[in-house]
Amino acid sequence: MHEAIDKKDITSDPERVVRCRSLVSEADWISAWAALRTLRPKLTQADCIGRKPQLQLDGYNLVGLFEGNQVVSVARYTISPHPVFIREMIIHDMATLTGEQGKGYGSELLDFLDSLALKYGCGRTFVATAKASVFYERNGYTAYATAFKKVHA
Repeated sequence: MHEAIDKKDITSDPERVVRCRSLVSEADWISAWAALRTLRPKLTQADCIGRKPQLQLDGYNLVGLFEGNQVVSVARYTISPHPVFIREMIIHDMATLTGEQGKGYGSELLDFLDSLALKYGCGRTFVATAKASVFYERNGYTAYATAFKKVHA
């Protein structure tokens, strides 16, 4: 599992200590559910927790940004092999509580994810979304590809 990184070590504001860390336990996932629900409103807490074992087995990682004891922003990612970049981080979900948006939490969490990508030898990070393009561009990401999907019921 991935360890916590104290944001005090990588943020430019030494007075603001916000911790980002991996969310592994069932209690962790329950604490993250409210933020995840802002992105996936049909996701029930029971489904979120019920899918946890298989998601973790499949390599999904959940990380959270805490303000005090509250998870205010979350992201789900995987690290996959890549023929050119050796490894790549794929961010599948990223969400911040509605009342906490616009406070820089998403950017802080993205910084944390970038530090993890470097730590684990990823040559690039790919964000699996067509939403929030201004946010990602502001954080150094560039538009790359069009995604297609097919739902298998």
